[in-house]
Amino acid sequence: MKNLKVTAAILAAAIVAGSFSGCKIAGREVFFSTGSGVGNVFRIGNLRCSEKEARVYLANYHNLYRSVGEVDLWSANLNTDHLTRNLKQAVLDHLSMVYAMDEYAKEENISLSDSEEQKIADAAEAYYDSLTVDDRAYLRTSEGDIRRIYEHYALAQKVYARLMTQVDEEVSEDEARIMDAYVIDLSQGSQTDAAAADAALKVASTPEQAAAVAQKYSQNEKEMVSFGRGTYPTQVEEAAFALDDGESSGQVVTDQGIYLIYCVDKYDKKLSEENKINVIAARKKALISEIITKQTKDKFSYLNQSAWDSLDADPGNSVKTNSFFTIFNENIAF
Repeated sequence: MKNLKVTAAILAAAIVAGSFSGCKIAGREVFFSTGSGVGNVFRIGNLRCSEKEARVYLANYHNLYRSVGEVDLWSANLNTDHLTRNLKQAVLDHLSMVYAMDEYAKEENISLSDSEEQKIADAAEAYYDSLTVDDRAYLRTSEGDIRRIYEHYALAQKVYARLMTQVDEEVSEDEARIMDAYVIDLSQGSQTDAAAADAALKVASTPEQAAAVAQKYSQNEKEMVSFGRGTYPTQVEEAAFALDDGESSGQVVTDQGIYLIYCVDKYDKKLSEENKINVIAARKKALISEIITKQTKDKFSYLNQSAWDSLDADPGNSVKTNSFFTIFNENIAF
């Protein structure tokens, strides 16, 4: 699923802020201790991640990312302690992301459908059948365990996909649009120049004439600028985005100074399309942060440090499994 790395990056940053040893989320201290229970690695809310699930992720992450080109990172003359820490942190981030989304799903009554459950069962069977004897010896999981692990992952992906679709639909063309304009910026004590610039802009019939006015009067930016919402003070933004091509705003007085705007292009198509992508990405990140804040407001999470430390990031050369995510993607998508 193409959302796999994006999801992990956004949610890992939101929930663990780079480490899982104690952090602040929404201004509250979140403590991680040995409170997740026997056989479990960590707890988020009422959900517990098992050591079995952690081993599945560790083995697949290790075998997916152990090589760079022709170089086997664990066989090369490299600092494997550093590699191990990074790989285990990536797995912990990803798993904590999955469980955070699953906890949110419980609160919002989001669940997997019968058809989705069947696809998960098919994926679990296919993945379990792909495991070698050595794979199974390391993972210590049954087909039923794999199915439950896939259910956790699928529910997280379903929640994430639903939230991201919601954001895509909410961001309008107008909200994301970028306009091209000459913005004449003067200090509050420049009423005479502001009046003269205002009069000159009113008779300007081409961008070149507006450019000349900006060059003569503006105390800061003198060239045409491209900007979106949130760039200038609210009053300036309201005046600017109400203009059509070739129109000027008149004097806009703010605490920061006096502004006059001449609109060259009220909708820069190329820049607006690029900005919409950025606006959507920022909105998605904010939405995920909001969800994490909501979840952690009255909850604490725990890491079973001894259980986590006992898990080896390197399952050994005989463990080959690396298709956990691929097989999931082949059977179900959101």
